[in-house]
Amino acid sequence: AASEAQRLVQLLEVFKLEDIGTKEWSTQHQNLEKLNMQAQLSIMQQSDEFVVEAFMDFEKVQVLIVNLVIIELWKEKVLPSVLDLADSHYVKLYLATYHEVVLAGLLEKTFFNSSSSSSAGDALVELADFCHRKLVYLASIDHDDIPGVREQPAEAILASTDQDRLLENASSITFASAMSGLTLARFLTDQASSLPPAVISRLVVDQDFVQAAALILDRRPWLRKRAGRVEEWCDGRWAA
Repeated sequence: AASEAQRLVQLLEVFKLEDIGTKEWSTQHQNLEKLNMQAQLSIMQQSDEFVVEAFMDFEKVQVLIVNLVIIELWKEKVLPSVLDLADSHYVKLYLATYHEVVLAGLLEKTFFNSSSSSSAGDALVELADFCHRKLVYLASIDHDDIPGVREQPAEAILASTDQDRLLENASSITFASAMSGLTLARFLTDQASSLPPAVISRLVVDQDFVQAAALILDRRPWLRKRAGRVEEWCDGRWAA
């Protein structure tokens, strides 16, 4: 398993915005999902984290970060203009949308290792900016707008189109990615002593992480009330 993970990690490359959805991009997406599942399994079993080590050994942490920023941009700029294709290309559009949370989850697991920041290079600034955007989102979202809080009646679910379902899934993915961004922001601050000055400046001067974090602590978006019970966001999903 370790040798296969190393092989898949070595194949990782940066895809441009216009390449998202191509056959080569889809193959890499599948490989990233495999790596994500293996990384999660290693954490759960408290075993050798060879996936994370491979990202660092083969200098692919930067690749993950750059691809994350690109897919975030795709979701913001391209997805709204292709929603009318949801009926005929739902799976491809969903996978492209879901790609963000796969990358964010992998980076979350990678930066749990305190040595990861040294292997991210200049991309750390991009990651800090990504985290700030997610913190701003979490600080501004109303409780009723947290995905899943408002339960839809059965009639509305039956009448929903592929476009409606894609938008609903995109909203859930945005929230999940933001929660990963919150965790990543914590890991970055934990590793502050080993971060380059440019990243520290980004965290403290250019982007007001402290103010955003204070608002998030007040709003507590990791909790939601649904069907009369309180649920908590844990390990990428809601749990009672």
